[in-house]
Formats: sequence, structure tokens, C-alpha cells
Amino acid sequence: MKAVPEADIRDTLGNAGWRIDFLGPTTFLGNTSGFTGSFGKLPEALLRQMPSEQAEQIGRMAARMATILPLIDDGRIHLPCTVVHATKVEA
Repeated sequence: MKAVPEADIRDTLGNAGWRIDFLGPTTFLGNTSGFTGSFGKLPEALLRQMPSEQAEQIGRMAARMATILPLIDDGRIHLPCTVVHATKVEA
């Protein structure tokens, strides 16, 4: 998944009548209690019944999860995101 470019956020909000007071990176602390090492390891019979695109999507998600799992600390992970503080401009 790709991030939304900062210019797109600024253009969209600006065109809708918002003044951006702050736009920048941050993280949210996520609970990972549902993440396990078996994520994406569905039974072969079930995978054969799925549309191939859906099975491929699950495989890609499992690969991303394999990257995330080592970063988990005591059931928590910091998830990167963008924060926007904006004020509606009076017309």
C-alpha cells in the first residue's frame, strides 16, 4: 500500500476550503494480539476454492506480516501514518 502524497492532501483540503495548520508524520500504537506467525497459512483446499486474485492478495499480506512480526514488542507496534491539523476557512 502506498502513502498518499503530501501534495495531494494539501490540494484536496485546500480546494475544499481548509487551511492546513500542521501536516507531518506520526505513529499510532497498535495492539497486535491478533497477529500470529500463522497469518496467511490457510488450508490448501480453501485456497483452491478462492478466486486466484484473492489467494494472491492473502499471500502478499502474509509476506508483509512476516516483516512486521519481528517488530512487535510485548503485543504493541508503532504504525506510521500522517497527521493533519486543519481549520475550516470561513467563506
